Amino acid sequence: MTMLSAKQVLKKPKATFQEWRQTFEEQYTLFMQGRNENDRSIYHEYYQYYYRALVKKAPEHPLLYALFCMYGAVHTFYKLSAQLQAQQLSTNIEESFVYSHVYKITNEIYATADSLKQTKYDGDALSIIEDSIPYIRELLHKDMPLQYERIEIYRVIWQKVFTLEKWRKTEESELKAKHVSFINNTALSYLLFLQEKDGEAKERLSDETLQMIPYLIPWLNDLLHEKETDRFAQWGSYIMAYIGDYVRTVPTTYQGSRNMVSMIVNLFQYYKDLTNDQTLYTEALQTLLPYSFIEYSDFLYASDQLKKWVELQVLLQYDSIKYDEQTIEALKQKDEKLVIPLYHQMISKLIYEKKKSSYQEAYIYLQELKRLYLQMNRSLLWEHYMEELAIKTKKQRAFQQLLEKGDLLNV
Repeated sequence: MTMLSAKQVLKKPKATFQEWRQTFEEQYTLFMQGRNENDRSIYHEYYQYYYRALVKKAPEHPLLYALFCMYGAVHTFYKLSAQLQAQQLSTNIEESFVYSHVYKITNEIYATADSLKQTKYDGDALSIIEDSIPYIRELLHKDMPLQYERIEIYRVIWQKVFTLEKWRKTEESELKAKHVSFINNTALSYLLFLQEKDGEAKERLSDETLQMIPYLIPWLNDLLHEKETDRFAQWGSYIMAYIGDYVRTVPTTYQGSRNMVSMIVNLFQYYKDLTNDQTLYTEALQTLLPYSFIEYSDFLYASDQLKKWVELQVLLQYDSIKYDEQTIEALKQKDEKLVIPLYHQMISKLIYEKKKSSYQEAYIYLQELKRLYLQMNRSLLWEHYMEELAIKTKKQRAFQQLLEKGDLLNV
């Protein structure tokens, strides 16, 4: 009886999610003591002091430790979001003072969720997860800031931690019963995606696909990571109809569109490397022009599609003066006629500079161009070109003198 009583005293109390949330709140009360909520430096302190203090309260058991840290980081994210909503900072200030600290918190969530991937839950861990599902669903509240980050946190946790089929089916039903909003619809589409109900997921997306593109990229990345190339091909074809329009709506700069294009192109390139199928990759490169010019140009040159490569340079008026001699020689070896459009482009750009040194350089290219036209028995075409050039440059006296001194006007 005495031994049994001692065992009961030593028995560890059951861990619950409600107790964890109470711990999070108690620690937050301590954290906020003596702090000014209007101080912008508080965003740095959410991760540095509040979250790190929470980690020290985590259970020793490895599985419960990881879960506690993940939920603690989510709670930290909630508190930071509420602070951000209360202060209503400008976009510039948010980018300067807030986002780097947000990413520290979200990275903790992603890292701990990843450590829990493929874990089989039982006992305390199982009941904690089941009790936490409504808490994670609060990420879908439409009026909170940091929408992209909220959807990503929700996505990662459902992908790596909430893996039981019964949980996902129940969550699907919960979301279908809720008021329709963009963030709710995105989450529901992802739940369907996780259950491989791709047709239904696409139907849910159809009215908002342009807005959805940034959220879909991680989905496609996950398919490639799992080597689900058949599903990737279907989803890749689906977004192909929208990505061209999407990158032209990115509300920043050319560089903003370039960054998005780079992510999309890298996905399709990875698919190409996995399958040796270039179809989707080349379609993406063409659809995303002019933002994909660098990648498409490199691809055409590397795959020895030099005629298309030249056409692309001329079409997008690339600064052809920058071509090195090695490139020009490679084109000549393939087919000397390939360099003719480039020579025309280089000559026009050099003449436009209106400098004596540029005129001299243009003159050299004109001599080479004349040789190629005569070699092709296209002397009449050469004469017509030179007549037009002489008329266009009649006010550029220094260049006219070069033409008169040389033999370019005579065949």
